[in-house]
Amino acid sequence: MLVLLGLSVPGVVAADRLVSATLVLFNKNDPESAGLARYYASARAIPSKQVIGFDVPQTEEITREDFNRLIANPLRDKLVQNGWWTLREQPGGEMVVSSCSIRFLAIIRGFPLKISKDPSIEPATPQEGVPAVLSGQNEASVDSELAAMGLPDFTTGGVFPNPYFGRFTPILDEAISPGLMLPSRLDAPTAAMVPSPVKYRIYFGEPMLFEGDPNDDEAVIAPKVAAVKASIQTMIDRGLRERRGYFV
Repeated sequence: MLVLLGLSVPGVVAADRLVSATLVLFNKNDPESAGLARYYASARAIPSKQVIGFDVPQTEEITREDFNRLIANPLRDKLVQNGWWTLREQPGGEMVVSSCSIRFLAIIRGFPLKISKDPSIEPATPQEGVPAVLSGQNEASVDSELAAMGLPDFTTGGVFPNPYFGRFTPILDEAISPGLMLPSRLDAPTAAMVPSPVKYRIYFGEPMLFEGDPNDDEAVIAPKVAAVKASIQTMIDRGLRERRGYFV
């Protein structure tokens, strides 16, 4: 059994390393998206150079063509031009990402969510253990395509495995998959609700590994539960010492 603890704590200053590894993406055609992006960047001390607006429609879904033309290609150019991506030429002439200093994408409310199906894309080669019907699918979330667009074997059709799945190495220390980025959304039913979570940060405790059967008797489980509760309390105590107020 694995327990990974997380606790929301206000007012913890972002580490420089995390800040330098983060880009903020927003919709230039949505005034609320632009304002929220500036607010988030200010709250996290992210430089304006790393806050990037995109000329995208104010719709939830866009075509694959628009995704490539308006989002993926401009973002790829920014990553290379600013030295956030280093490219290496493969023997066949293909350029692949050999190093990447950007690992996090904070995507602000107002940015498209989905990519519609493109009938012009050939179905992917069927994979063992994957239902054949999925090989012909190429609709996707914008976030998943942004996460994987820097990977050398990324394809737009079928199922693409997550190379970071099941790994416990922090992404900033991860040597494999240098082009992989982790997107997150700052979204809510209304723009007014988005800033609230920005005032909080999350502490993650060290992974806690327990051996045994999850159906063990209560007497066996109880000490493990107590260890988890003690770790949570330690993080609560740390947060209370460090915060300066309820929302600062």
